[in-house]
Amino acid sequence: MCFSQKIIKNNVLIIVLFSFYLIVTERITYHRLYSGFKESELLDIVEKWLLLCDFVVFFMAGSLLYLL
Repeated sequence: MCFSQKIIKNNVLIIVLFSFYLIVTERITYHRLYSGFKESELLDIVEKWLLLCDFVVFFMAGSLLYLL
């Protein structure tokens, strides 16, 4: 696989991960605002996973810029 194909593959992966992150955070925010959902342990765990995903996505984006 040549270098440009690796970059395209990394870009697609970053877009997919970031899209998933945005969809999940939007649903959690909507659920909290409009259903009167109280804080729960499960929601806190999901938020921690989302922060981890956020870190991974931005780390990948930063490493991709370093490769260029």
